[in-house]
Amino acid sequence: MDRRDRFWLAACDVSCRLMAVEPRTPSSQAAREVQEYLAHLRPAGASDIAGALRFAASLSHEPRTSDRELRVLYIGDGIASVGPRHAGAVAASALALAQTRHVVFSTVGIGSDSDSALLHAVADAGGGHYTPYAPGEQTTTVALKVLETTYGIALRNVTIELPLGLDQIAP
Repeated sequence: MDRRDRFWLAACDVSCRLMAVEPRTPSSQAAREVQEYLAHLRPAGASDIAGALRFAASLSHEPRTSDRELRVLYIGDGIASVGPRHAGAVAASALALAQTRHVVFSTVGIGSDSDSALLHAVADAGGGHYTPYAPGEQTTTVALKVLETTYGIALRNVTIELPLGLDQIAP
C-alpha cells in the first residue's frame, strides 16, 4: 500500500465490527493496532459473506474516480452459514455491488477446507482476484501475492474484434 491509500478493517460474522470508524493510513503504528485488534477477536458464530461484502461496500461514501478505487479484500474460509450460501448467489451479490458501488472484491481463502468455489466466484464477479492461503504457507508470501494481484497491471473487460471474413484461426 502506498501513502495515498486508506483502509478500514472489519471483523464480520452475522454483523461487522470496525477496528476504527475513520479509514487509516498504512503505517507501522497502524500495523500494530491491527495486530492488537485481531489478537482480541475470538472466531465464533455464523458467517454472512454477502452481508460482509455489503457492509464493506457501504464504508466509503466518497465519489470514486478511475485512480481511487474502493478495493475490498475478504479474508476467511468463505463458508457462508447465514444469508445467501451458494457460490452463485453470493457472486451475484458481489456483482451487483461491484456495478452499483464501483467496488473491486478480492478474496483470500484461509485453510485447506475453505470454499474456494465461492471465493473464486466472488472475486471473478467483483473484478478482483482469489488467492489461497494453505496451512504452513508463510503469511508474507500470501500478502505479497495479494499486493501483486491488486496493484499489478491487469486487463479488465477486454473485447477482441476480429476482421470481417475471418472464420478460422490456426497457431
